[in-house]
Amino acid sequence: MQLIKETFQGPNFDYYIKEYNSNEQLIFEDAGYGGSCTIRQIFYNDNKTINKILEHRKDNHDGNLQQKFEKIYEYSGENYRVVTYKKQWRNYFDNDPDYYVFGLGNEKWHDVDEIVAIHEFKIEKGLVISERLHNLETNTKTSLLIAYKNEIKISEIRIESNGLTNETRYVYENKKIKAEEYFVDNVLNKRIFFIYENDCISEEQIYFFNNSKEYLAYHKKYFYNSTNEIEKEELYGRFNSKMYLCYYYETFRKDQIVTTKRFAISYYEQFAGYYDLESLNKISKTEFEFNKSQYNNKSGIEDFEQFVDYKDDYFENLKFDNNHANICKYDHKQNIIEYEGFNPEDEKDVYEKSIYHNE
Repeated sequence: MQLIKETFQGPNFDYYIKEYNSNEQLIFEDAGYGGSCTIRQIFYNDNKTINKILEHRKDNHDGNLQQKFEKIYEYSGENYRVVTYKKQWRNYFDNDPDYYVFGLGNEKWHDVDEIVAIHEFKIEKGLVISERLHNLETNTKTSLLIAYKNEIKISEIRIESNGLTNETRYVYENKKIKAEEYFVDNVLNKRIFFIYENDCISEEQIYFFNNSKEYLAYHKKYFYNSTNEIEKEELYGRFNSKMYLCYYYETFRKDQIVTTKRFAISYYEQFAGYYDLESLNKISKTEFEFNKSQYNNKSGIEDFEQFVDYKDDYFENLKFDNNHANICKYDHKQNIIEYEGFNPEDEKDVYEKSIYHNE
């Protein structure tokens, strides 16, 4: 049995349709989010690698601004690059009066046919060791360098056009990930430590830095059943030098049905993870002043909301109001056949749904 098609429907015009060939390779995708959508057709060569992708983008549900792209894959041994051509675009609000007619099929396409991006991949022994992306429309370049040891990734370095360097280093013990270290311009600003129990990750300890002082910002815990499947996940965030529960997942399994429920404090990232109240309010105040200078006193923009000065009991009054649940159904061969996202307090209130077609 193989997957030949996926369909998904969610809120806010969210959807996707995916179709696969007999080699289980994606050949068609129509996906939308928030009203915009992208349609892709994927073509393969005799070696079963991608040869070309035709892409049609619409900026909203009505498709006021639309663009068509052609992505050509060029191979040189293991290495390859993707050259993106903008082929056509159209806009209902163009000044040409001859086609400004909604819904009558008179929209006019403008031919462009120019290279807008070049994405290069360098491969060694089947592993990607570097990526280089040149966006010709914005005239920006980014590079990603990946290093391995015994075919295990040990570092990633991303270099932006402005010279900013982000690096991630991976630390292993007995081939198991033990830590991740994050650097910005060679300055360590985040570390994650992994703790194991019965060969499964039981905890993640996430550390940030404040004036060169390292502190525990988040603490994640995992709980498993007798077959090492995750039953529960908890995330604790630091607030006023204490750790508070920010969200938790619970998973229930029965026959071929898996139900997961999520309970979270909305927007906890805005006030959790900081060293103390002083540092939290200092950063919040800076962000508030910046946003106010950017958006206030502009035509059509309402006065910026008031600054929140967090108090030491702020977290005590918060509730888990960002709740979500989903059900995944599988066939006897453990192929997923259906997904539903719904309100955990009312299973009939379905947010989104996916159907998987297998033959």
